[in-house]
Amino acid sequence: MGRNARMLYPSQSADQFDTVLKSIRAGESFTGEHQRQRKDGSIIEVQHTVSPIRDTHGRVVGASGISRDITARKQAEREIQQAIRNRDHFLAMLSHELRNPLGAILNASQLLEEAHLTGEPGAACQVVNRQAEQMGLLLDDLLDVARVTQNKIVLRREECLLADVIAAAMDAVQPIITSREQRLDVTGLDSDTRVHGDPARLQQVVINLLKNAAKYSPPGETISVRLGREGGQAVLQVTDRGVGISPEMLDRVFELFVQSNETLDRADGGMGVGLTLVRAIVELHGGTVVARSDGYNTGSEFTVRLPLLPDSAPRRNSSATADLGSGPARRFRIAIVEDNADSRATLQALLQLDRHEVDVAADGLEGIQLISDWHPDVALVDIGLPGLDGFEVARRIRAEQLRPAPFLVALTGYGFPSDRQKALAAGFDMHLVKPLKRTQLKKLLQNIPAKNQ
Repeated sequence: MGRNARMLYPSQSADQFDTVLKSIRAGESFTGEHQRQRKDGSIIEVQHTVSPIRDTHGRVVGASGISRDITARKQAEREIQQAIRNRDHFLAMLSHELRNPLGAILNASQLLEEAHLTGEPGAACQVVNRQAEQMGLLLDDLLDVARVTQNKIVLRREECLLADVIAAAMDAVQPIITSREQRLDVTGLDSDTRVHGDPARLQQVVINLLKNAAKYSPPGETISVRLGREGGQAVLQVTDRGVGISPEMLDRVFELFVQSNETLDRADGGMGVGLTLVRAIVELHGGTVVARSDGYNTGSEFTVRLPLLPDSAPRRNSSATADLGSGPARRFRIAIVEDNADSRATLQALLQLDRHEVDVAADGLEGIQLISDWHPDVALVDIGLPGLDGFEVARRIRAEQLRPAPFLVALTGYGFPSDRQKALAAGFDMHLVKPLKRTQLKKLLQNIPAKNQ
């Protein structure tokens, strides 16, 4: 280096020198990275490698050192990390921005269905409803890409009955199956097969396997779903008679963004992330998933194996098969705090169809005023509000210590686990992600604790 590039070592260099000296005396090499200041005042990042020099008897008699300027490499690493953070922020914002209009579409379509329309308007309504639900599933997969690539998928484990998980997944994909005039042939759902897992994540596994089977199968075909036990494991098999998987693709179908070139004409959308999520979630549960196919146009079979819980008395406590029509209807006074006018109006109308008393607010300050003065039983509060955001609304309402306390629900497009944690910390009782189906809304209101009535 030139004269102006000579480095001025900081005060801690004495400690660093002692560390290097200890390594050399022990006969070990030392590698470290440090920031250094040049005489011209600029800062560079340097990697030092110091190695012992031995004589013919193997004794350490000296040391050799190499210093490398790694400023450019470290800057590139920082830029990559920032790009990853920017990507995750973009995905979160994209999800949020798409979920707002998606929620309004879904609410409107459900209102049209409730009006018992027939003919072309009714058919169009079903298309809107079906496609809105499909967009919601795609958004969930999109958000999970970031979690998979950074190993940030979080499981909320409990004892769960796989029959309930599969039934809920089948309900979610039924519109896709119906639109393609396909049929599900299901066996084994009467068994008491339990695992220790996250019901929502396991449902996501089954949904993606069923969507994959439907997507790559011709209209009118039958998709088989089998649940059983084998050697202390729960075994789930999803089999289709569709386009199949070529031998060279069998080992790659679980890779991120991979789709078989042979099946592009049948892809019907999708981002090549569904099977990647399946593998990641199954492996987090201590299980395995494998694909099998005899080649093109022979169909495919996906087999998931999960560790079984010991046999126990039947306890079907999952809400997947709950009858929303059972028990007396509960009527609530409900406040909606939502800045999207279409979402606000359609959600209000849906709730009023079930004879709830509903009032609305369009921003955070107005929402606080409404909840404080009107004393609703339940408040559905958006997070991305103008003025005061939903977190601050919840904090201020809880600070008022209203009696009885309203049941606060964060109804938002922000769906990362950290968003849920932040919502609960702010004072919300529940965090739900848009779009919200009417069945979910009914279930939510049915299960509100009695003290909040």
